[in-house]
Amino acid sequence: MPLREYRPLTREVDIGLPGEFRIAYYIVCEGQNTEWTYFTWICNSKRQLGIHNAINIVPLEKTGEHQGWSNPKKLFGLAEQKRKELKETENSTYTEDDKFVIVFDLDIYNGTESADFIELLTNVKQDEIMVTTNPCFDMWLLLHAPNAYNNYILGDEKQILQNSKVSLKHTYTSKKASKILGFNTKGNFTCQPLLNTVDDAIEEEKKICEDVSVMLNQIGCNMGTFITELRKKQFE
Repeated sequence: MPLREYRPLTREVDIGLPGEFRIAYYIVCEGQNTEWTYFTWICNSKRQLGIHNAINIVPLEKTGEHQGWSNPKKLFGLAEQKRKELKETENSTYTEDDKFVIVFDLDIYNGTESADFIELLTNVKQDEIMVTTNPCFDMWLLLHAPNAYNNYILGDEKQILQNSKVSLKHTYTSKKASKILGFNTKGNFTCQPLLNTVDDAIEEEKKICEDVSVMLNQIGCNMGTFITELRKKQFE
């Protein structure tokens, strides 16, 4: 079992929106630190974020020899294994409406690897969603800062996109985000201080590229688009 399901700390009460349904989003992340922290927080904060309780967000933790896997193609492979496992498990709650969300950075494709990314795009299944950031997930965190695009991105696009390694743990963008946000995005941090600025981040994201198909080689992110989808999902 290469992927282990994360379970929320508590079960939230229904936020009262109409409609009886259940849909699960299985999250496979490239990183097991920053991204994992953020998605497990979403899992435990659905009501505060305006996400209906009937939407089941299931972060999947990579285990054993798969812990270090970060190549997007391998992540899609892990999602395929999980899909098969769910279909074959007796009394599984899996349905054809469930989605697999593959979360990864685009910096590995910028430049010479662009053909590999184009190939990846052509093989995405109907029940798969790509949540991507360029150059890295810290870009989404940075968007929570006040007037983030004008204050911290505009005029610094070249260095952000190049995203050079500046220390053992940090790249240019992750260090910049850490300094501006006041916490180490590569350390143990809590997402709760970001709660009141999620809507601001969604609006700031609209000022950069949100379309995965054309995000390569330009600053972009579609995490805000994904949260918006979760909020709107199936109230019929």
